[in-house]
Amino acid sequence: MIVKNKLALITGATSGIGEATAKIFAKNGIDLILCGRRQNRLDQLKKECAYLGNLNDLHTILRTTEIDEVFIALPTSENEKIQNCIAICDGLNIKVRILPNLSEFTSSSIYINNIGLLPVVNVGDLPLDKKENRKKGEIKEKT
Repeated sequence: MIVKNKLALITGATSGIGEATAKIFAKNGIDLILCGRRQNRLDQLKKECAYLGNLNDLHTILRTTEIDEVFIALPTSENEKIQNCIAICDGLNIKVRILPNLSEFTSSSIYINNIGLLPVVNVGDLPLDKKENRKKGEIKEKT
C-alpha cells in the first residue's frame, strides 16, 4: 500500500520499534520527521527514508509541503511535544493520528483486533486464556 501526502513524526527512530516503524512507513511512501539519540544511526536512517527534517522543523514542513495527514509516534512521556504537534496541525487544518507506544505498558506480544469499527488492543495472553487450562483449573506454561 503506497500512500501520498502523509507525514509521520517518529521519536526513538534509531532503534527498536521506532526504527522499524520508520522503515515500514518509508516503504509505504510516508514522508518522515525523525528524532533519535544516536546521531550516527539517525544519519544512516535518513539515507534509507524520505526524511524531511526533525521535530523543530514540523511547522515549516507543514506550511511548505502538501501534507494531508500527520502520524505522531511519540512516547506518552512526551505529552507536551504531542500537544504542540497537534496544535500546529490543527492550526493548519491537517488531520492527526496518534500511534501509541504500547510497549510502555507491557512487554508482551501486542496485537490489534477490531470489534465492529472499534479497535481493541490485546496486550498479551494469560495462561488461563487457553480453554484447556481453564477446564483443568491449572495454569500451564504457554507453548
